[in-house]
Amino acid sequence: MAQGTVYALYGDYYGETVNLAARLVAAADPSTVVVSATVPERVKEGFAFDFLLERELKGFGKPVTFYRATRA
Repeated sequence: MAQGTVYALYGDYYGETVNLAARLVAAADPSTVVVSATVPERVKEGFAFDFLLERELKGFGKPVTFYRATRA
């Protein structure tokens, strides 16, 4: 899951946020939810976020920070 600006065009969505979400899905272990660094900043309760090591993801110039989300 990623939070940010997306662009809608003819019923589909585009942009860096969409690409990041797709890369996070591919990087996640089975049966887990991973989120971009902006999601924990916005979620105030109900979930815990465990920092995962930064990884280089295709299409992103520098390593990306992301977190594993679990119910609190």
